Amino acid sequence: MSDTADRRIALIGFGEVGRTFAQGFLAAAFEVRAFDILFDNSESGAAMRARARAMGVDACASAAAAAEGARVVISAVTATAAFD
Repeated sequence: MSDTADRRIALIGFGEVGRTFAQGFLAAAFEVRAFDILFDNSESGAAMRARARAMGVDACASAAAAAEGARVVISAVTATAAFD
């Protein structure tokens, strides 16, 4: 595994918890990718993707894309969505 992939984290869910995790990982020089089901929502999704980009997070189109090549994948979704 390359050095870059060793430092790649995927977040599934980019709400309050996902953003908090992202801030911590970015501060520790990790590459962070994220996916949230709301990214596709035209109104709130655009704002979420813009927030991710502003933080330095790669907002991905799918959970699979976010997880590709990640050393660790963290599910930061709501409890009601955890099973899905």
